[in-house]
Amino acid sequence: MSSLSTSKKNADSCTTDSSNSTSSQLSSATRDFQNYGLSMWKESRKKWRAQTVSSRPSPPPPVNGDEVILGLSQIQRTYELPGRMRLSAAVELLVEIWECDRDY
Repeated sequence: MSSLSTSKKNADSCTTDSSNSTSSQLSSATRDFQNYGLSMWKESRKKWRAQTVSSRPSPPPPVNGDEVILGLSQIQRTYELPGRMRLSAAVELLVEIWECDRDY
């Protein structure tokens, strides 16, 4: 019976040794891992976020919303806005048009 316990201890020690060497290999591989995709993303984002223009352009003057709504309600296929508009103003006008169309 002692020979069985001795062989079992030897088998256990082999398993433990191999698992220790595997875990040490994994931990060294984990330490050496570098996420190149993340590094490249950070570098690209840094370049993209760099300010290339010294100042922002001035905001456009307000556009008469009634004029835009009247122009859009015409039966023409295209309509050229009377001037530059802020995106928020354009969205507000489109929402107003949308809400008016639902009232009919």
